[in-house]
This record gives sequence, structure tokens and C-alpha cells, in this order.
Amino acid sequence: MRFIIFFISLFLSSGIFSFEWITENLDQVFKQNHEKPYFIYFGAKWCPPCNMMKNEIFSHSLFKKSIEQFSAIYIDGDREDSNIWSMKFNAKSYPTMIVLDKNLKEISRMPITNDINLYISMLEKAKNSSISIKELLELSKSKPLEMNEIERIIGHSWYQDEGISAKEDEMSEIFKNLSSQPKTTNEQKKYLLVFSLFFKTGDDSKTFSDTELKLFEKLFFEVDHPYFLSLLSYKLSKYVDSIKDTTKKDIQLNYISRKLLAKIQSDLVDSTTKISYFSSLIEIYSHLQKNQKKQIKDQFIAFQENLLKETQDQNKRHSIISEIMYNLVQLKEYDKAIKIGENEISASHSPYYIMSYLGLAYREKGDFENSLVWRRKAFETADNPSRKLKWGTYYFRELVKLKPKKASKIKELLSEVLVLTTQVKGIYLKSDESSSLKILKSSIGKLDNFNEIKQFAVIQAQKYCAKSDQLAECQNWINNLKKL
Repeated sequence: MRFIIFFISLFLSSGIFSFEWITENLDQVFKQNHEKPYFIYFGAKWCPPCNMMKNEIFSHSLFKKSIEQFSAIYIDGDREDSNIWSMKFNAKSYPTMIVLDKNLKEISRMPITNDINLYISMLEKAKNSSISIKELLELSKSKPLEMNEIERIIGHSWYQDEGISAKEDEMSEIFKNLSSQPKTTNEQKKYLLVFSLFFKTGDDSKTFSDTELKLFEKLFFEVDHPYFLSLLSYKLSKYVDSIKDTTKKDIQLNYISRKLLAKIQSDLVDSTTKISYFSSLIEIYSHLQKNQKKQIKDQFIAFQENLLKETQDQNKRHSIISEIMYNLVQLKEYDKAIKIGENEISASHSPYYIMSYLGLAYREKGDFENSLVWRRKAFETADNPSRKLKWGTYYFRELVKLKPKKASKIKELLSEVLVLTTQVKGIYLKSDESSSLKILKSSIGKLDNFNEIKQFAVIQAQKYCAKSDQLAECQNWINNLKKL
């Protein structure tokens, strides 16, 4: 049996399956009568998790074979009309991967994971279903779900589905109830309780209750699957802040750090997951004992050095560099982060994130001039209006934060960025907190001389609005700006 499995794996890895993303004439593609369901991927070449998905999932022979049963559509975040498509399908971040049936009904959202078996399993279940995740949740309130339906709920990308998961307490209760359904296995029960806890503690202002503390400890001890352990690890900082007993906190921190370090040292855990575990440990770094801090710092420095030596493929390097740089900055190893970033830029096909993290490293080091130099470079290097708007907005936010008195520079940059808003379709439709216009508005509001800058912004925006094909939406944004 093992020989047969090996032979099949060898056959699949030979690369005989291939597919091409549909990227053009999307209006026509969606209007055509289709016999296949749709797989829609929102991504961007500068996005590290997108590169991880490309390297670990989309290039895999199992994915290439499975995706042949779909119309596979790629919507690049830098295309001129990306905001319009993002709004149409409620895609708020990259990567977002959505399965629609042939009638354009949304069935499921795929998880961001490098677990190919989990991914293919979820893809196949979505392909063969006519029931959406939203309908499954409603169904679960009136009758027990089948095992494969529970598996679909477990594999859904909940944190990217705001259309369903807006009410976090209600979502938490649904997952809790699902965990006690008769056909739920012990393993599924643990994963459902992970989601229940994840949503219950979603608000950053909340701390864990005593019941939630106990549940977290139980799950952290029992869960081994990398995807779900990573979800738990994402809540580590909140968990630690919720423990009031200092002695208990030290005991739990010791256990948590030992478990994650053991996972990191295991040959069965891939490097992407190891980085995730290191990131979780570094998030609680300030709470650790001196010897624990030294152990984690030494191990991470050695790990990232070996990983960079082993990873020669530029696409794979691109997906890990920013995470490595960020963790080094959190460990106050600023010069190491800067050296890695400056060495990687020339070879990177999309250096904006690296430049951004160089800006972060210099800022945390206290060198504000060089921090802004790198933020400016990311803005100037961007090669189309959508990218320039993104990185120009981030540069504006940093300029306001680090040099709030430089009114002339702030006005000059603001004018440059506002010009770009007229060149990006649908920019005034985006309403999430990470949108460029929200960042501009909130940054202006933080200035001591914000009335002067606000008036300048209003005048400039009115001038550019007149040239925009989004006049009504642009005027609405100006009206909101005036209310600051």
C-alpha cells in the first residue's frame, strides 16, 4: 500500500498537469454560461502570503490537477479595476480565494495554508456542493450536520468572510454548538472550539474570561495541527495579558515556549510554519524570563540564517524575507534586519515590502531620516497608479508620524497621492480601515496643524475630483474630510 501511494505521488509530481489563470475580459467570463464552478484568486506579486500560496499550493501538482475542474480566475490587486472586483466579491485582503458555483453563488472561501492535503480536501468539497457556508450555518441551527459538512465549516477561511462573521459572539456560539453535535469527531470538536474561542475573543479590547483561559490552555495542550495551532498562537499575547497570577503566568509561559520550540525543532514541521511559531513566541517575548528570551533569540537568528542559505528560489525567498525582517526588528536586532533587506532588494521582483520593513527597522532604531528615505523609495519604485497609491499612502502616514511639523513636505506628498486617487478605479468605494483614503484621513486628523493641512487637502481633492470619473464618490469623501 505504501508503495502504491508513493507511486501515485511520484506520478502526480511529474508536472504533467498544467493550467492557466483567466485574467482578462472578466465581465464576459462571468456572463458566459459555464459548466464549471469558479475559483477566484485575489492576490498581488508584492504580497508575501500570496507568494507562499503560489510556492506551496498553486505550483503543486495536486492543485494543478484539481483546478482543471474550475474556471480559475486571477484578479491582480494592482490592476486598474481591482477595487471594483474586490467590492463585488467582498475581498478585503490578499490573498483571498473564493469558490463560486457555475451560477456565481458563493460556496466557500479557501484557507491561507501551506497544507496541500487540507487545501485540496476543501477545494473538492466546495466543488461538489451546492450549499453555501452561510446556508450550512443556518442549517446547523435546526439539525445535525453530516461529517463532510462539518469538515467544510472547519476548513472555511472565516477571518476573510466578513459577510458571515460580523457578529463574533454569535459565531462563537455556533461553533460551540457544532462541537457537541453527534457526528462530530473528537478531532473536529477541538478545531471547532478553536474557532469558537477565536471569535469569542476577537475584540482587541477584551481579555479572556476564566472559562476562556481554561479552554485555551486545554486546546493548546491538545491541538497539534499546524493550521489550528497557529490560530491559537495568534491569541497568545491576549492569553498572557489575561493571566493575573504571576506564578501561573510564568508556569504557562514556560510550557508554551517549550511546546512551540519543540515544534520548531521537529523535522516534520515545514519552514513556513516554523516562522509562524517563532512569530508567536516573539509576540510574547517581553513576558518571558531572561534565559527564555536568550534561547528564542539565539534559535531564531540561527534558524533564519540557515533558512536563507537553503532557500535559493527568489519567489520562495520573497515570501519569507519580510517575516524574518519583522521578527528581527521585534527582537531589536535592527542591523541584522537592515543588512538582510538591503542585500535582498536588487534580486526581488517586488521590493516594496522589503523597503517598507527597512523603513520600520530604521524607525525602531531611531534613525527617522533613513526610515523616511526607504518609505519614499517604495513609493517612487511602484510602477503603476494602484501600487503608487498604496505605498504613497503608507509613506504619508509615516511622514506625519515622524515629521509632523514639516508642513510643506506633507502638503507636497499629499498632493502627489491625491492625484493618484483619480487614476485608480473604484478607490472611493472601498470602506475598510486599511483603504488608502481612510489612512489619509486618519493621518491628517492626527496633526497638530491639521486644520491647515485639512483645508489644503480639501482644495486639492476638489481640483482632482473635477478630473475624476468618480465625481459623486469623490465629493462624498471630501465631505467626510471636512467633518474632521
